[in-house]
Amino acid sequence: MAIETTVIVVEDDDVIRRLIRHQLTEAGYRAVSATDADEAIAVIAHESPAMAVVSLGLPRGEGVELCRRIRQRGHDQWIYTLVIADPDDTARRIDAFEAGADDSMARPFQKDELIWRLRTGERVAGLERDVAARDDRIRLLEHGHAGDDTILTGRTAAERGLIEEWSSAVSRGGALASIMIDVDPEPTGSGEPVIDAVASTLRRTFGSADQIYRTAERKFLVLLPGSTAAMAAVAGERARVAVATMARPGLERADSATISLGIAERCGGMSNVADLLSSALDALDDARAAGRNCIRIAPTAPHAHPASEEDVEHRRRASA
Repeated sequence: MAIETTVIVVEDDDVIRRLIRHQLTEAGYRAVSATDADEAIAVIAHESPAMAVVSLGLPRGEGVELCRRIRQRGHDQWIYTLVIADPDDTARRIDAFEAGADDSMARPFQKDELIWRLRTGERVAGLERDVAARDDRIRLLEHGHAGDDTILTGRTAAERGLIEEWSSAVSRGGALASIMIDVDPEPTGSGEPVIDAVASTLRRTFGSADQIYRTAERKFLVLLPGSTAAMAAVAGERARVAVATMARPGLERADSATISLGIAERCGGMSNVADLLSSALDALDDARAAGRNCIRIAPTAPHAHPASEEDVEHRRRASA
């Protein structure tokens, strides 16, 4: 079954909001909704919609402000935004475009026009995701703060570590696995204290030989020398459970922090470390599309490199 595209409808009029949701559901979309800007941001953080239908008739000009807040979320969380306005409200539509809206539609509108514009938006959103994925592969790692000082940060150190581990695996014909980790969004957002807690949990969970990098606001990369994808999956599942049950900052009990993980291992068809990371990013995309808080493993080529007895013993000691 194809994965439904999620669309958020932001409209304060109950009748219109229910009508648009019904039209979207009939067209095969998964529709969620909100009545104001603050609620919309909370729903977006929790549901990660690909597109938004925003009424510019929200009180206090919140429609334009919401367009601005959506666009401020960053390139890797881009949402195609369609605004709806009265036909004579040209000034507000211009303000919405300047704030980051992608398309506009005058009310009253026909269902066919709404769906046609959203189908177009899906194609644009797909292109935008491809650009974001390409940028992830080109940028690789950016400097960032991590709560645990044993987690490496900084592009130079990270690139040096990647190249060294890849070269070592190639020279000895050994295994090398990578895990791309995304801290799943929450209704209230994933603030820095939560990210720091995740970083500390990852450091305690993975072995001493494993290298952990903070690659973006909510992303981590783990390199596991001497590990196959199957071995990395065992370590990744241990980390996933540890994060889901960790004590949250300022709370006395565990709460809903979760991570999604994409795993890949070095294969004969890979020419460099960028190929390894690209496969792990593809697997991470699959994990996020599957509903998050899960693990996906990239398909393994026929010429994957098995873990040697030395690799297995090394990992056993590192995990002891």
